[in-house]
Amino acid sequence: MQAHVRTDVLAEVNRAFSEVETDYPRLISRMAETVAHTLGDLCVVHTVSPDGDALVPEGHHHADPSRREQFSNLLATAPHRVSEDVTGRAVDLGLPVLDAGAGNGVGPGVGVDPAPFHVSAGTHSMMAVPIVAAGTTVGALFASRDLTPEPFTEEDLRLLTAIASQAALAVQNARLYQSLRDLNRTLEDQVRDRTLDLLDSYENLDRQASALADSESLMGAMLDALPDVVMLLDGSGRFLDFRRPTPEALRTRLPGSLPPLGSRVGDHVPVELAAIAHDAIAEALATGDVVTIEHAVEIDRRRVHIEARLAACGADRVVAVVRDISQRVAAEAALRASEARFRTGFENAPIGMVLLDMAGRTVAVNATLCRMLGRPASMLAGRPLATFAHADDAALVRSHLVADGAALAPQFLVRFLEPDAGVVWARVYPAWIHDADGNRAGLLAQVVDVTVARRSEAALRESEDRQRALLDAMPDAMLRISRSGTFLDGRQGVGFEWLPAAEDLLGANVRDVLPAHLANRCLQATAAALLTSGVESFEFDVDTGGGVRGYEGRFVSSGTDEVIVILRDITDRKRAEEEARHLALHDPLTGLANRRLLIDRLQHAVGRLRRRAGGVAVLFCDLDRFKVINDTLGHTAGDAVLQIVTERLREAFRGNDTIARIGGDEFVVVVEDLADPADAALAGDRLQSALRLPVSVAGAEVFTSASIGIAVATRADTSPEDLLRHADTAMYRAKDGGRGRYEIFDEDVRSSLRARLELESDLHRALDRRELEIQYQPVVSLPGGQPVAFEALLRWDRGGDLVAPAEFLDIAEETGLIVPIGTWVLETAAACGGVLAGALPPGAGLHVNVSARQLADAGFLELVAAVLERSGLPASSLVLELTESALIADPPAAAARLSVLTRDLGVRIALDDFGTGFSSLSHLVHFPIDIVKIDKSFVAGLDGDGAHSTIVEATIGLGHRLGLTVVAEGVETDAQARLLSDLGCDRAQGFLYARPGAQQDVSAWLEGQAVGS
Repeated sequence: MQAHVRTDVLAEVNRAFSEVETDYPRLISRMAETVAHTLGDLCVVHTVSPDGDALVPEGHHHADPSRREQFSNLLATAPHRVSEDVTGRAVDLGLPVLDAGAGNGVGPGVGVDPAPFHVSAGTHSMMAVPIVAAGTTVGALFASRDLTPEPFTEEDLRLLTAIASQAALAVQNARLYQSLRDLNRTLEDQVRDRTLDLLDSYENLDRQASALADSESLMGAMLDALPDVVMLLDGSGRFLDFRRPTPEALRTRLPGSLPPLGSRVGDHVPVELAAIAHDAIAEALATGDVVTIEHAVEIDRRRVHIEARLAACGADRVVAVVRDISQRVAAEAALRASEARFRTGFENAPIGMVLLDMAGRTVAVNATLCRMLGRPASMLAGRPLATFAHADDAALVRSHLVADGAALAPQFLVRFLEPDAGVVWARVYPAWIHDADGNRAGLLAQVVDVTVARRSEAALRESEDRQRALLDAMPDAMLRISRSGTFLDGRQGVGFEWLPAAEDLLGANVRDVLPAHLANRCLQATAAALLTSGVESFEFDVDTGGGVRGYEGRFVSSGTDEVIVILRDITDRKRAEEEARHLALHDPLTGLANRRLLIDRLQHAVGRLRRRAGGVAVLFCDLDRFKVINDTLGHTAGDAVLQIVTERLREAFRGNDTIARIGGDEFVVVVEDLADPADAALAGDRLQSALRLPVSVAGAEVFTSASIGIAVATRADTSPEDLLRHADTAMYRAKDGGRGRYEIFDEDVRSSLRARLELESDLHRALDRRELEIQYQPVVSLPGGQPVAFEALLRWDRGGDLVAPAEFLDIAEETGLIVPIGTWVLETAAACGGVLAGALPPGAGLHVNVSARQLADAGFLELVAAVLERSGLPASSLVLELTESALIADPPAAAARLSVLTRDLGVRIALDDFGTGFSSLSHLVHFPIDIVKIDKSFVAGLDGDGAHSTIVEATIGLGHRLGLTVVAEGVETDAQARLLSDLGCDRAQGFLYARPGAQQDVSAWLEGQAVGS
């Protein structure tokens, strides 16, 4: 047990004894409880029996309730054994004893035999200490410990001895208090008896006339010495007699002339005072008590405060002693005002304020200090401020705020702890408080929160340390140069060995140290910085002997006649900038020109056509099936293929030709100085030959080919962007023509492009011109052929010419027009969907196609929710059809959006044209799909192709195993319908049942179906 813990134990015992004051039974109980909790498992307090021969157990306590009950029963059944115990021997010896063995011989002892009492109680060791009060043994402390813990030590015995001393003092105080109380009762009895004797003597006053005369003489002298007016009045308030003070005693502002005898009080004082006086007279006569009244009256144009004390004198008379208390009232008012000012200043002070008693305990605190310490006043009251100080500062607070006779320090700095373990730095200014006699009565301390200042100081020190460390860590050279160029101070820095050392620079001039051109620039920058009070900088190169390195000099004015110069090595930065400029114009993977550099080179190549004849050819090259290489061999292999292709292109073309990579697998070659535009075809052949050779990568041999588009410019006014676009268009034409070939942009391509542009332009206006319309085609069940849904199909009537969807939907997708067009389709179809669904069985659906761009649009989910709300179409009746291309662009985003559509909105999803796209089975598993639609190309092959039948059968079986509804598209013959029904297909759609038609045509078809059924 540590020493400070023992001190806390003694403090706890002392506090426990002080709480019970003079209650002796509670003292015994608290003594047992405190010792048991702080020292041992059991404590029994014994007192000496009345005959003084035995110790009687008075109180006992154990931390375990069951053990406490066991000891209670043991003491009740065998109290006589206590006198045979070590406890009794301790009293006999008058010394503390320790038995640590309990019969087992373990631990130190004092030669006392094992005590039968605690052995039978099942304890391990024990201690006993006599309680000696005023030289008399009044009892003993008996502490036992169970068998499992460690035995008591000599240090524990010394602690129990100290506790017994505290207990003896408490017992002695209790006995002293009892003696004083008995003495007080005796005095009270004596006073009562003397009073009765006086009453008897007053009854015999007529027999003691001489004594009465002496008493009256004494009373008269006393009245003469009083500065008060004494009046005798009857019960009605009539003045019967007066006695004024003598001139020597006259210190009153009462009037010199008194009312005539026989007049009444009401004849001379205001009405309210007269009423008060009459009530006081009546009360004094009725109760026999002394009645006091105070009132302010106007006397000789002065406001005078008087006090009248009235006492009954006989059955119908009262004596009134009237005193001028104006000075006392004024003093009390001044005192109250002073106290109010002090209280206001104390409570509202912007700094912490605390009143302490002579022991350093808190008497009063203001709100500022409570906020500062984070505790209410109730928690601070009665406790020393050191309680709330940091452990390292507690002793400092106690030494400065306890009245030990030492001179107070003017101020001291201390750390207080907040409840959340925060630290508040405070500066404390203590001052003595003196009573009326000039004796010290306590302390007043002002507590100023300096946390912010301390933190600012610490932050400043940290900042200075960081700045110093930063300067030490900076590799830059720092110099001070005067206006004339003289070095005043400096630090060489790392990598500036070409500069003289700092001590060699002092006093030298830049002209003597630096080359002439560099010295002149330094002097110019110095003059400019001093003139503008700004920053001047320039870059320069120095041959350091190990190579040329680049530097930057920054000149900053630091006064009227000098500058600070920072020299920084920027060689790495300049190299990085060169690399950045290169990266800005070149492809990082291949090192070829990027689009930006390509446009610049192409601009210059076309511009040179102004000065010479000939042409410029642009070859737009796209590698065929490059995605297969990435998907099968990985992107690393794909990058290797691109690098090999780059080397072959460099070998195939001249050095003045520009080769660029502008996309993943897209390359562009600019061939200048064509003598004949027809030579562009030769460039195309050369390019095809370079790419036709196999490529070995990732342990595999890969054959590459490319689709190439060629565009030729023969005039200087040709736009580089147009030339690239024409080559791109020709490349797509080559790809559509079978890949592995090149196509030259000519008039046919131009006409095709012009037609596409016109189609795109008209499509922009199609909505405004109301040229778009929706036709509906029924979806029927198999084998019955009953209609169960309708698909909304978009049609474009372009000025009387019907445009097939395949001709304009790709344009709408590329240009973004698909979003407003798709919105119109969804809103229009949903508006009439309710009408069509009303003629269908429950659960019938309305199918609406959605493109990849629509699904990715930010407002699509809100659009679907709004359309459902406005149209009234049930969400379960709306089926959104998507192709696989809408899912693979961004699978995670597509899955998240489809989840919202199906889970939150209740819409169903159909996968359209299954089998024609990527046909990944993972799409059916990882996306919330309800319906899969077999493409019409497979349905058309059912009439004579067994392979198509196998594919259709497998698709139907897969869909059913995944819980999907399967729909066959493009059904045109009865044979196809029968075979699909035999294969278990759920639904069909095609010309066999109905062609797409307007809403009214579909309604007529439905009526015909109803009549036919």
